[in-house]
Amino acid sequence: MQRVRILFIATLLILLAAGIGSRLVVLQGLEWREHALRASSMHRSIRYFPAPRGRILDSRGIVLACDVPVVRASFLLSELEPVRWVARRLAKKFHGASSKFPWDEMALWNSLQGARSSLRHQFGLVEEMANHPWLRKLDQKIGQEIARAVRLRPEDYPGVVVTDEGPDFTIYIDPNLLFAGEIGVRRMERELDLERGTLWDKVEQAYALVQDPERDIHEREWIFRHQRHPLQDEVPAQLVVKISTDPESWPGIHLEEVRNRAHPGGSFLGQLLGHTGLPSQAVLDRWEQREEPVIDRLVLRDIRVFEVLQEFSHHSADQVGRSGLESVLEQRLRGQPGAEVRILDHLRRSVGDPLHVAQARAGDDVKLSVDFELSRWCQDLLVSRNIAFGAVVILDIDDGSAIGWTSLPAQGMEVYRDRDLYEQRSQSKSGWFHDRVSAWAIDPGSTFKTVVALAALQAGVVTADEKIICNGILDPSQPNRNRCNNHPRGIEMNISTALARSCNVFFYTMGQRLGVEGIVSCGEELGLWRSSGCGIASESAGIRPVTNPTGTGIGRGFTTTPLQMARIALTIACRGQAPGIRIIDGIIGESTAPDIDQKHFETVIDGMVSAVRDRGGTAFKPSYGLTPYDVAVKTGTAKRAQSQLNDAWLIGFAPVIQPKVAFAISVQQVALGGGEACAPILSEILNRLEQQRGWDLSR
Repeated sequence: MQRVRILFIATLLILLAAGIGSRLVVLQGLEWREHALRASSMHRSIRYFPAPRGRILDSRGIVLACDVPVVRASFLLSELEPVRWVARRLAKKFHGASSKFPWDEMALWNSLQGARSSLRHQFGLVEEMANHPWLRKLDQKIGQEIARAVRLRPEDYPGVVVTDEGPDFTIYIDPNLLFAGEIGVRRMERELDLERGTLWDKVEQAYALVQDPERDIHEREWIFRHQRHPLQDEVPAQLVVKISTDPESWPGIHLEEVRNRAHPGGSFLGQLLGHTGLPSQAVLDRWEQREEPVIDRLVLRDIRVFEVLQEFSHHSADQVGRSGLESVLEQRLRGQPGAEVRILDHLRRSVGDPLHVAQARAGDDVKLSVDFELSRWCQDLLVSRNIAFGAVVILDIDDGSAIGWTSLPAQGMEVYRDRDLYEQRSQSKSGWFHDRVSAWAIDPGSTFKTVVALAALQAGVVTADEKIICNGILDPSQPNRNRCNNHPRGIEMNISTALARSCNVFFYTMGQRLGVEGIVSCGEELGLWRSSGCGIASESAGIRPVTNPTGTGIGRGFTTTPLQMARIALTIACRGQAPGIRIIDGIIGESTAPDIDQKHFETVIDGMVSAVRDRGGTAFKPSYGLTPYDVAVKTGTAKRAQSQLNDAWLIGFAPVIQPKVAFAISVQQVALGGGEACAPILSEILNRLEQQRGWDLSR
């Protein structure tokens, strides 16, 4: 019994030793290259990740712009395209060894590209492609040499198959390996249901940069070996799983979590907020001039060096402000990139936890004065009245804060993600890319008569009591020019009555008395034709009048923005001493203090009040809904050139004594005049302000 046990144990030990021995033979004799390659591919890597961008908030803390994490696919040319390497290594074998194939690297490259073109129709559609004959009738010497090189280092010749066919050799290419990068990209196009070539064109564009002899050799080397080129944003979860679980089938394609910029309100306020994108060459050049490194372009061995540079560095995948407030607030919103030290295996997968992590630092949040709910409500109000083009700006008189800001048509970042839509709107004359409040200057029409009235009173070319009779025309000898149809003819009126009834003849006369220079001088004192200083880079200054004082007197022949006209209303409401416009927390616009006697403001205000309260006023009609409110307004109508449509205006403030709110409404390309189009809108806005803010704006 004891002997049987010993024999059994001995047999087990012998079998175990045989198994271990056979495994060692396999490892050492057959699989050593694979494991050596895997071991050599294990490496320590520093991964950099872009910084979170700060948020833009409205006055109540509602998020207007924020980062949204998404998975992005990018590619490395050096991993995606082994064809160049194969051509280069084979060229060394052919050089001087074959009179039949005296090919250099470029000739081999072009030949492989020809093979690629003939097979391309199958890429991404056929799962397994058959080997393709490439070079035939190689002599024994060169054939054996290449076969030996491929056998000893197959990783250097992916997709190259050498066969001995008797008297000579033939080289076949395995498309599944040699063109695996393009096959993977084409397969991704199919998975994402994209038009064929959509993604591969990005690869071709990147490779064109590598081949550009005008570029610095070091930059070309970076582009080819190290730069991750964006391939596809927002990769679906199902495709993320496929790529992550089988990375060898998607060579050169990397997945990374990045942050896309999103505006939760959609296209609303889109032109004001602006858009972000990856850094352009101009941005990269600016960083270089300021000695601010793109950290993922540096080859650092010690993460402590990164921690020193972190405060001044950027990441090539950072979202950078390209327009609007995103651009203006770049230095406040941008964060600082982070880094981590990882160990990667031969499939680029992390092994274990990061060895060291330097956390990215988020940018600062920035609060705006804008009330999102009020502004969105104003947009819905305009849309409900079938208004496609227009603007509303509402200012808090206490500190000049822009609490209401509405621009139509609204456009968000969707236009920058749709090439066809971008092209279509770029060619449109509808001003899609301009914020209608601050960056779209048009004729102000009769709202400008408030400026002319102040200029005339201050210059002494008219008194508050002087009266002029309007017979509907300035010069009877020119019956077709300088007409007035805004009220019945033959009425004698002073400057306040002329404002209330918007008499053209009265202000034609004021324009002639003042001259263009006198009008412009007063307008500039009131803040026209220059930036308000509130921090909006795209703010338009408009166009000053230079000739025709008669037309200038009624607001024709030059342009202003709704924001500028709201500033006029604010200055009148404050009787001359007005605060600067505020929209961005921490930035105060230029205050207004024109050299105009306060009594002249009261005269103008009397006319603006009469526009609502007097039966002949341009905003009096009960159907407009303004008579219950303690409000001062000036309406305006500017006829569009070569059109039957108007740009309708209304500016003003409420209440008349101790005012709380100033406003400007511009409704463009409509058939109605200023009072008809804008007064009913103002009535609903005043009602909304009373309900939302508790302000008493009624008479």
